[in-house]
Amino acid sequence: MSDTFLLFSLFILTYEILLHIIIHLEIKFNRVGITMVHSKDFLLNLQSLYPTFSQVEKKIADALQKSFDRAPDMTVTELAEKSDVSEASIIRFARKIGYSGYYQMKIDIVKSLVSGKESEKELSSEPDDLKALKSKAVKVALSNIRNSYDSIDMVALEKTVELISNARSIYFFAAGNSLHVALDASYKLGKLGYQAFCETVPERTLLQARNMGPEDLAFAVSRSGSSKLVNQALAIVHSKNLPAVALTNYSKSPLTKWCRHVLVTSNHNTMFSRELIITRLSECAVIDLIFYVLLFKKHKQSRESFTQTEEDQSHFSL
Repeated sequence: MSDTFLLFSLFILTYEILLHIIIHLEIKFNRVGITMVHSKDFLLNLQSLYPTFSQVEKKIADALQKSFDRAPDMTVTELAEKSDVSEASIIRFARKIGYSGYYQMKIDIVKSLVSGKESEKELSSEPDDLKALKSKAVKVALSNIRNSYDSIDMVALEKTVELISNARSIYFFAAGNSLHVALDASYKLGKLGYQAFCETVPERTLLQARNMGPEDLAFAVSRSGSSKLVNQALAIVHSKNLPAVALTNYSKSPLTKWCRHVLVTSNHNTMFSRELIITRLSECAVIDLIFYVLLFKKHKQSRESFTQTEEDQSHFSL
């Protein structure tokens, strides 16, 4: 079975699951905006915040992840002993991640345990042949997309759609493995009739930020949120007091301090242990969701623009 066929199969499965997730998470569109029923998984939230934790807080997070099944039955004292920290540190940790106390945090842990997420064993096992590798590749990709859709902030999504709809021009900023996501996003918005741009040369990227006007929108894409180029560009945008959106995997990444609105993906499942995630399927899935929402909200105008661009490009189709 060729690599091209495997990639194509994964592509088809990904887009099929996108439609399933939209229905499953009860996304509803109306004249007022978008509403969504969802509950953010405890472990996904923990992993998203992990880079911002102190050494003491990382000890607690590590202990919770290693003994997650037992966490609902653990007292403050037991978790403190397992984490090798004080009981007061446990209480402060619970409050830092958004709970009024340890008991409220345990309630969310219980909810996560019964939420039907794919088992850790299934996603952590190492593939030992091509068939197993193909099976896990699909599971990892779809799991990361599901988790990202589950954790997305719908208020931030709706505001992003509003900003794009009202912007004179949308400028995308990205580097490295995230650059193709930004290029795809600018291309998709262009097909809907928006003025969307994305520079690929670092010097021109900074120039793009410097030349943005008061009616423009910046949209940054960075998995880690630590890209020096993207942060430098968004710092320029921030100094001009212009609106900016970030698409990142960490809710407290360096990039978020420059952006008023943050869309957080949740890519924590990998093919192999200690693997750096270099695929960007989850980010592409979020861009697709934005595309679908814009297509829905502008409906006739967007579809006419989309149809015209498709006709223009039909002569170059393979």
